[in-house]
Amino acid sequence: MIKTNIHCFHLLFSYLIQINLIYGQLVQKNIPDFFYNVDFSGPLFDQAVYTILSNFPVSTPINTEVFKFTVKPRTDDNQPSFTPRKYSNSMRTIASGSITVISNHPSFTVINLVNDSYALVSNISPLNYFSPFNRYLFQIIARQTIPTRPPVTSIAQVQINLENDNVHDPMFIPENQIFYISETAPVGIQFGTVYATDRDNDDITYTIDCVQFCIESSTGVLRLEQPLDSSSQSEYSLSVTATDSGSSCLLRPSCYKRTKSIDIRIIVTVVNTKSPRFLNEICANLNISRFPITFYVYAQDRGTPPLLSKNNATVTIHLDDSYEPSTARWLDARYEELSISITEKFYEDYTNQPIFDFDHGFNGSIMYELSSETPSIMTVSSPFSDNTNIPFRDTPLIRNGRIFSSGITVASGLHAEIQNVYLLHIRVLVNPPLIGAITITIKDENDQIPTFDIRSIVLSVIEQEHGNRTIAQIQAFDRDFDYHNSYVQYRLNQQLSDSEAIGKFHVESDGTIWTNTIFGKETSRTWYRLFITAYNDVPAWNSVIQNSQDFQFDIQVISINDKQPIFNNGSTAINVFIDETTVIGTNILNLTITDLDIDTNLNLGIFNGNIRNTFIFTLFADNSANSTRTQYEAIGQLKLVAPLDFELIQDYRLILFAFDTKNIAAINVTVNLYPQNTKAPYFDLMPGYTSYQYEVVDETSYPKLDGHFIQAIDSDNPKSLLHYEIYDNKHPSTLNNLFLHEINNQITIGINSPGLSRDFPFGNSIYNFAICVTDEDRSGVSSYVPVSIKVIDKNNKAPMPTNFPWIMKEGINSSIDMIFQDYDDPEEDNTIPYRVNIVSPSNFELTGSTIKSKVSYKLLYNGILNRTLTKNLTVTFNASDNKGFNRITSIPIVISDDFNTYPISNGSKTIKVIYVNSYQNSLLNIDLGSVYVNDLNDWYRADRLYSIRRVSRGQIFNVSNGILSTAETLEPGSYT
Repeated sequence: MIKTNIHCFHLLFSYLIQINLIYGQLVQKNIPDFFYNVDFSGPLFDQAVYTILSNFPVSTPINTEVFKFTVKPRTDDNQPSFTPRKYSNSMRTIASGSITVISNHPSFTVINLVNDSYALVSNISPLNYFSPFNRYLFQIIARQTIPTRPPVTSIAQVQINLENDNVHDPMFIPENQIFYISETAPVGIQFGTVYATDRDNDDITYTIDCVQFCIESSTGVLRLEQPLDSSSQSEYSLSVTATDSGSSCLLRPSCYKRTKSIDIRIIVTVVNTKSPRFLNEICANLNISRFPITFYVYAQDRGTPPLLSKNNATVTIHLDDSYEPSTARWLDARYEELSISITEKFYEDYTNQPIFDFDHGFNGSIMYELSSETPSIMTVSSPFSDNTNIPFRDTPLIRNGRIFSSGITVASGLHAEIQNVYLLHIRVLVNPPLIGAITITIKDENDQIPTFDIRSIVLSVIEQEHGNRTIAQIQAFDRDFDYHNSYVQYRLNQQLSDSEAIGKFHVESDGTIWTNTIFGKETSRTWYRLFITAYNDVPAWNSVIQNSQDFQFDIQVISINDKQPIFNNGSTAINVFIDETTVIGTNILNLTITDLDIDTNLNLGIFNGNIRNTFIFTLFADNSANSTRTQYEAIGQLKLVAPLDFELIQDYRLILFAFDTKNIAAINVTVNLYPQNTKAPYFDLMPGYTSYQYEVVDETSYPKLDGHFIQAIDSDNPKSLLHYEIYDNKHPSTLNNLFLHEINNQITIGINSPGLSRDFPFGNSIYNFAICVTDEDRSGVSSYVPVSIKVIDKNNKAPMPTNFPWIMKEGINSSIDMIFQDYDDPEEDNTIPYRVNIVSPSNFELTGSTIKSKVSYKLLYNGILNRTLTKNLTVTFNASDNKGFNRITSIPIVISDDFNTYPISNGSKTIKVIYVNSYQNSLLNIDLGSVYVNDLNDWYRADRLYSIRRVSRGQIFNVSNGILSTAETLEPGSYT
């Protein structure tokens, strides 16, 4: 009987710091060394940095291909590890899985072309030239999923330098611009500024049809060209056209200018000349043959401009053309669609009585007949969803055989002002139901009084004015629905008004208040109080007295507009300091403007100095709503609306103005810019080149590579210190021996020993990486330039045996195959044919060869081998290639045994397996280690029959050919 060995299995949970400490240990037999054999790196990009350094036009259409690139999956053959890959069933084996590649910038997307080939394409148009530093700097992310372990990712940097183009129309700020000017303003007066800006940062030229008014082409300042008089129109609408200069695209062959036009309003006098108007809609006749009819109902508000609802209601009308006999019928066909009128005070006058309308022949009874003796009821409801608030209900039924009689009574007070028409459904509950419709029109009674929205107001009259002048027109609202009941008239209340106001102010029946008094000349008072009475002609419904309400007017006499606006208590010049990176839309200065003429309309603007329409000066707030003000006060706001550039313009010398329809004031404002780091450094490449390219010899050191030095330029003023470094995420360990040498902001690349390798398995024929430059001595903005180093092969590798392990069977004159390989590039003709000699021991010899990159020999032992006496031998070769490059190599040869019947005995072993968090499933169904017993016939220990007798902690293990494994997840701890 064979006894089962006792095995201890320890699972140790390791954190990242423990990984670093253990990583350098040697691989031990039967212990899968996780840290050598598991790769944490992601898929392989063909470049570390992708750059479009020649400017990429912002007008590029959507789905334009920017560049192609490849991403290959990380596999066993391209892991950056120097460990021999001889474990065929270890946890480190990588199945390539799937790869997804994305861009982390929304303006670009990645598409898969075929297999490992991808393309970056544009996702929006136009692109934003004013992205930071006039470029896009983002990453492409490749993610590879690997079974039984977390996914791995790689990133590649993308830098796309942008070229501006004229892709935007000029934009007016705001879209609706209104200006005021007095009819007495002199010809030539400048009274307002039209503002437009261009998102391409082009200059703007303004034009209008220059007749009554003209415009300064470069500044947008409006000017009165012809005199205004009392016969002039009160308002002008002018079309202003803004045309950009196209300077953003002058270097492009298809450059053209863009224009935009708006209508501006110039108000000479503020007169209420607009009468109310009704929006009538005419319904067309319906054609029965077109049923069912479907139409849409929209809601429109009464704002300015009126807006329609985004959502609408769909109405479908079906025609019932069936001729089935009805289970019930109205005794009067009018009940199907009855229209009656009742007084608004029906509830008060006829409590609990059915409604009637003798003028339309309706006595209040609603009668119907059923076709059978079955009982039924009649209900009254609204056709709309809410029945809780209708002020009507049905009366109790009276039955006479199959004849039923009911009616409708008023359940609560009616108000024609709230609702003057009710649509009711009367329904007899049979199958199918008998349905009728009653439209009840509420006749209005004069139960509402004229009402003002407000009860008092302060108005002004101007001194020295002559003739009949309208001061105001008031309006009271009477909520009565009927025109006669709601018609309101007005009169001056002489009992309440100032005695001195009587005769100086007159009130028309329509509420117009006017005067023909010359104030300031014929009078000395500066204010008057009037009371206006609004009243109905028709008496109240339950009285003989008219309904009425009074309104109080306080009228001030103000002086004529002969005072000039004043900036900031008389200031004439202001200096402002801002960063050149100030965000568009920032308010950079508030100015106070005062005017002793209390009723002032101000136009604010910029006379000149506003290069490229970088700023606007507009009214932010004023005190015009304060009825007790003693002077007019306003705040003007100077706001940034276009990008700044210290390298182009260091300061703006603006002349701001305020115009009160007649008088003008100006102030000088100088906006000084503080320079900021707004320009990314760029590399000074030779024309036609997009990267730096070099050639080196395989495994050769260089103090400096031959070729152009690398230099970046900082366009900022003042310039900052630049810092250079090598950027690579593809093979950083291989590039560790590269170094940079800088003199006077020019760098060269050097290579320390042992140089760059071209040969398999860890070399490359071309190394692609990038140089990263960062301004402000590594703390500022970075830019990238590709670098390519081509490695020229040299004969520096000798043939070496490669078909490990070498096992020779015991016996007489045993032999094995030996394969030698030279890792030099075979295309360089440095490799075959090989020459291989045995240095020692002398009882071995090589026979035979084939001429190819891998040369095969037969290694023969002249004599007898016995594993009991000798388990291992060492053979030393001297191998040279076609060019004579040689190397002496020693290999171990294991002597295999013939099967015999040696007895076995118990053994014991501890197996330690280390894993990393989240990689636990990598331990499923893999070789955890051997569990061989003590056996003199050691070569065939795996051929013994093994079985598991018992296991601690309930874990299930399997053993096959002496190798232990489990299909269950292992938890930290020990298993026996």
